[in-house]
Amino acid sequence: MTTKKGSLNQQLDRLWHEEKDVKTLSTRGNKFVIISDMHMGNGEKADDFKNNEDAVVRAFNHYKDKGYSLILLGDVEELWQFTAEEVADRYNDSVYEAIRAFGDDRVYRVFGNHDFDWKTKDPIRTKPSLVYPVYEGIKLKDKKGIPKILLIHGHQGTKDSDENSFSSRAFVMLYRYIEPHVKVDEAIAAPRSVITQKFEKERFNWAKKNNVILICGHTHRAVFRSESRLDILKRKRDDLQDQLVLSNADPMSSERIELTRSIDRLNKEIQYETRLGREYASLGTTPPPHYFNTGCALYTDGITVIEVESSLIKLVKWHRDLSDGDMFSIYRQGNLSEILGELG
Repeated sequence: MTTKKGSLNQQLDRLWHEEKDVKTLSTRGNKFVIISDMHMGNGEKADDFKNNEDAVVRAFNHYKDKGYSLILLGDVEELWQFTAEEVADRYNDSVYEAIRAFGDDRVYRVFGNHDFDWKTKDPIRTKPSLVYPVYEGIKLKDKKGIPKILLIHGHQGTKDSDENSFSSRAFVMLYRYIEPHVKVDEAIAAPRSVITQKFEKERFNWAKKNNVILICGHTHRAVFRSESRLDILKRKRDDLQDQLVLSNADPMSSERIELTRSIDRLNKEIQYETRLGREYASLGTTPPPHYFNTGCALYTDGITVIEVESSLIKLVKWHRDLSDGDMFSIYRQGNLSEILGELG
């Protein structure tokens, strides 16, 4: 497993146009579930993943039974803070066992910056004595057999996670011992990596230039069709504000009161999303669907994954709390052929 330095565009160009370190798969007749940024640790206080262990196992068992193949899109283990042995000892009988249940031919691993030094003795494989490939990227072909989607972890070309990863790793290793003793935001695990707000725009621009779809992880910010939850909340808020301005109803009417309350609720959600670091440079009004992001498995209320099932692509949230009876919710979905058709 190797990686090459260079600018973002140089690295993405290399992965898109060269076959080395890249696996090509077909979407025709196949089903894939894509997850990134689990950051599994040792199960103790500094392990941000541990509370979503059950949600991940439930999700993996569901997808295995439904005939999906599993794509692990980087940062599966948190090897900047923990050793591979610590992680395996903690999660071998739960998460790793759920992954092994897919079978070796239905699991694909892409490395990220936090699990870059993964070794060939992989606990998720049924025959760990063999050498299994770990890819830097995966290309998905459309129904006509033409590659149109590139999957990468997303750290390529970043200063903290690629160019200066050694110093970043040293800081995170030290933070392992500090984290259990300091009070942090209750949901700080969600935007765990402090990623620059231009991250999405740079990758969106590359995908637009090359007329492809790029699916990443790394930021812990879920994005579907080049739009995040924050984008959607802002659009809903703006639409309601327009309705309020155009309304001729009495200021104390139930209609205007309800509009005002809805706007206030949306503003609170927008403030919360912004505080969590999920705001990024705008990709434009109703941008073309060149960029997707899996989110992560570190949210305080569950995990997000992307499903690709022949003609459909979905962003799905798997809940940690099952008190309402639903294991998961489909946040957004679309017809993959139609989305690819929008690319031109």
